[in-house]
Amino acid sequence: MSFQKHFPSVAWVFRTFTGRLARRIYFTAFLLLLCAPLLPRFRNMRRARKFQAVLAGLEQVKVDQTTEAELLRLVPYLTRGYSGKRQDGSLETWYGVEFSNEFDWLSSWPHLFGLDNPENYYRMRKIARLLGTSFLSFRAGVGVRNGKVSRVSYAVNNWGGQPRVIGDLVSAESVHGPWHPFRRGFRVSSADDENPQFRVSSGRSFDAVDPDENSMRVKWTFDAPPELVSHVYRLDLGCVWNLRGCLSARDMAPLLRQDEQRILAATEARLISREPCPDRILAGRVRYLPDVDVLLLEVVDFQQENVNTEGELSHEFNTDYKLIEVVRGPKNYPSRLKLRYRQTGFSPPEGAETGSVGFGNPVSPFHHIGHRVLFFTNLIFESCQVVPATPSALAAVRTTVGAPKLPEDGIPMGIQ
Repeated sequence: MSFQKHFPSVAWVFRTFTGRLARRIYFTAFLLLLCAPLLPRFRNMRRARKFQAVLAGLEQVKVDQTTEAELLRLVPYLTRGYSGKRQDGSLETWYGVEFSNEFDWLSSWPHLFGLDNPENYYRMRKIARLLGTSFLSFRAGVGVRNGKVSRVSYAVNNWGGQPRVIGDLVSAESVHGPWHPFRRGFRVSSADDENPQFRVSSGRSFDAVDPDENSMRVKWTFDAPPELVSHVYRLDLGCVWNLRGCLSARDMAPLLRQDEQRILAATEARLISREPCPDRILAGRVRYLPDVDVLLLEVVDFQQENVNTEGELSHEFNTDYKLIEVVRGPKNYPSRLKLRYRQTGFSPPEGAETGSVGFGNPVSPFHHIGHRVLFFTNLIFESCQVVPATPSALAAVRTTVGAPKLPEDGIPMGIQ
């Protein structure tokens, strides 16, 4: 029995979907499906290559030295932005560059699925990475003050969101000295004290799924060692076009990770040493923290208290001081202050002018009548907030010249 004779329609359908033309269409569709992820990966690779050229140019830029003309010659792809005079009369000009697929439909389609369910959304992002359509953004900015570069910053962002992206995988910026508007304090860690010229901190990425996914922030001063500053620009952007995608700042910035580990190790060694608060720490604060206040105090009385904290007994010292001199800062501090000392805990300041002030310190409390100390305040210091007022410590605080306090170094409100 002839199948074609008895079932001509079925036979025609079979020939149509299995014939030479159909096989060519299937093969072409397979090739397109195979090559489809290559297009967005190639575009991300081009963006990464361009940003690598920007980083190479920025590495040659010296804050407070490179002129505006030299900047435009050294760094490609820069676009001129805002330009005008500030209230202090200085002429300020900003340049920027950004390579991003934020508004490409190829990178935005994952946001159409599972936005209300984090697990589904993360799963969709993994699929997007495999297809080469993960979000990626590179941006850099340069501020020019009176014809010379005064600020350099960049960020790599791998978090896609609607309507706008938030969070950075790696961010870096130069500063003269960080400060907060209205003299509002911010936290200064022991690691910041250890290396104030080059501060590296890492934490969980905004969109982290795996515990090893992290982000990294770097701030370096205008006079930081060049060998450390060079690490800022040595990023490994190969993750831009591989299957895994850019998940960890440690993978993208391995040298910065090593710097962070080295600084943390040095910080721990210093805090457990016989000299946990050396003069260089004090000089670094005066040099790079424009709003830090330094008071010279003298012990007039002290009281010891036994404290039970969740079943653990500890000792606290409440020490009364009289103000001898405001070495640095406004002159409106009261003539008497009461400070609370804890051996293992840390309490942020409750106020500089009235009430008790908590502080962290790795050395024994100073409770000898007539003993003089230096009290660092207006900022939240993790350690070494009160130190003996030795002649060398006083000299370090009095003779150190502070960095300029510039508008571009101000920490935006709500971001610390």
